Amino acid sequence: MKQVNEIIKRTQIDSGNKQLTHSENSKNWSAETEKMVLGLFARFADLFGELARVKGLEIKNNEGEYTRTFQLWCKKLSDLRPDQIANGVTNLERRIEETVKNGEKVWPPTYPEFRGLCRLSTTEKQIYRTWKGLPVPKMTPEEKKAAMKKLRGETGL
Repeated sequence: MKQVNEIIKRTQIDSGNKQLTHSENSKNWSAETEKMVLGLFARFADLFGELARVKGLEIKNNEGEYTRTFQLWCKKLSDLRPDQIANGVTNLERRIEETVKNGEKVWPPTYPEFRGLCRLSTTEKQIYRTWKGLPVPKMTPEEKKAAMKKLRGETGL
């Protein structure tokens, strides 16, 4: 896997079989995507601090250019809408809270993990909850009427 990533990082080949270096390659994402990922990486720095840097989630390198990781995230998240990115951040924050409650260390997500969080419905987890209704009363209709009459009398209705 490392070899494949190194090849991708070093060069890309256009349709004319001319090799383009990373700096010559044009962006494959919109300005809106770039702004969203800038905000996202800033949020990662808030949420994870030093762990974000350790995982390579930095915006610019020492030369002042966007890092390869930042560019990869821009490419991979370019098809997502702003509301989906916001949904991903919300779900990430929930995941962090749950993980911390269990006493586990929290690491920043990879871009596929974050894409999954973006597409996960914020209400999806509620599907798995067991909802129990009130128990079925074991009264006959006459007993119900008598109980209601008593209740109304006690409440003044």
